[in-house]
Amino acid sequence: MRRLWLIMALAALGACGGEDTTADPPEEAPTAEVAEPEAEAEPEATAPSPEEVPLPEDFEEEAARDITAENLEDELAAMEAELESPQ
Repeated sequence: MRRLWLIMALAALGACGGEDTTADPPEEAPTAEVAEPEAEAEPEATAPSPEEVPLPEDFEEEAARDITAENLEDELAAMEAELESPQ
């Protein structure tokens, strides 16, 4: 039983040997000069801060003012259309 554990341990250590240092490094391919992008490139998109993320509470006052029992169906249809439309 000890031999089996020894063989398994040696096999595991051999598998984790890392990089082969005897291999020749790969030849570098010739590179073409790449044109620098113009300064007008779009800035990277950053995640909004928690203060910038709108919450349902932010719209309660506006909804209470704008949506009434008479226009509820029309407002609901407009919201659904807005959500279904591609951006």
